[in-house]
Amino acid sequence: MIKKFKQKWLFTPGPLVTSRKTKDAMLVDLGSRESDFIKVNQLVCNNIIKIIGIKDYVCVPIQGSGTFGIEAALSTVLSKKSKILILSNGAYGRRISNICKKISKKFILLTFKEDEIFSIDKCEKLIKKDKQITHVAMVHCETSSGILNPLIDVGSLCKRYKKKLFVDAMSTFGGIKIDFKKNNIDVLVSSPNKCLEGVPGFSFVITKKKSLINCSGNANTLSLDIYDQWKYFQENGQWRFTPPTHSILALYSSLQLLKKEGGISKRYKRYKKNYETLKNGMIKMGFTCFINKNFQSPIIVSFNYPKSSRFHFNTFYKKLSTIGYVIYPGQVTKKKTFRIGCIGDINPSVINSLLKAIKKILFIMKIKHL
Repeated sequence: MIKKFKQKWLFTPGPLVTSRKTKDAMLVDLGSRESDFIKVNQLVCNNIIKIIGIKDYVCVPIQGSGTFGIEAALSTVLSKKSKILILSNGAYGRRISNICKKISKKFILLTFKEDEIFSIDKCEKLIKKDKQITHVAMVHCETSSGILNPLIDVGSLCKRYKKKLFVDAMSTFGGIKIDFKKNNIDVLVSSPNKCLEGVPGFSFVITKKKSLINCSGNANTLSLDIYDQWKYFQENGQWRFTPPTHSILALYSSLQLLKKEGGISKRYKRYKKNYETLKNGMIKMGFTCFINKNFQSPIIVSFNYPKSSRFHFNTFYKKLSTIGYVIYPGQVTKKKTFRIGCIGDINPSVINSLLKAIKKILFIMKIKHL
């Protein structure tokens, strides 16, 4: 007999808590070649482009998680002559370099500490030194820590030296306003199951149409070729391979909810209130933040482990999960930290219920002083 799972509150950067309307949208079965599905798919892509407000870009969805989208985009936009400078201050920046290594794309990795933003001076020196660099890649919000990297500064640098900017906006698109024109973005990759509050199943690449037209033959993979995927959409509106139909329907619904909420600016305000409620409540209990408040995103927050010898994260995590609250498991940063997400279909009152639950678990674990 299949176990009936209990609904829990997810405080992670995706998958996350989704609205009832988004869940209900998935209760319809559509054929992948049906005209109704083709129409919905087109509306989803068009609505994403409407969010950025520039017609010079195209949106190309691809099956798989955000990492699939990152690999597909890198495989497609980088030619044999390209060389990409990867700026990294965490696990997801390093993942971009691992992908480039696997797919045999030329790259150079510039690493920074996990709790510091990119130094534009160091980036500029490297760009001046290495004339082969054609692209610069960055993670907007490094989800392993919650740090928000300086997109505007990196974009200005790329514009000044005529380098194409590749942005991993997995955890920010839909929750933080991104000016594509001002930031000189050539390629941006994101996922429905983050700030757009959809469900997992695919990711999407937003790229300048002029740039994508010149990418034919670059990809060294069949299924992760963004150019071929885009051309197929242009020809008949269909996916090349079996699409995640229910996930597309969920995103169509969640994009409508984003508009109803008041767009990205209103959603950002809600996430910011969630973050402030969480931060203030955790600090009041004695926890400390890993990232300086000047660099902190309202997406996910890393907290340092308490010094108490009674604190064991796995026990803390499991006890919270047992009473219905799921935070992000596992340590990603080099220092001992744990993460709590502020995004999804949640508000400050839900954050307050989490804080009460954390107090309860600390009491059960007999932790009086953090």
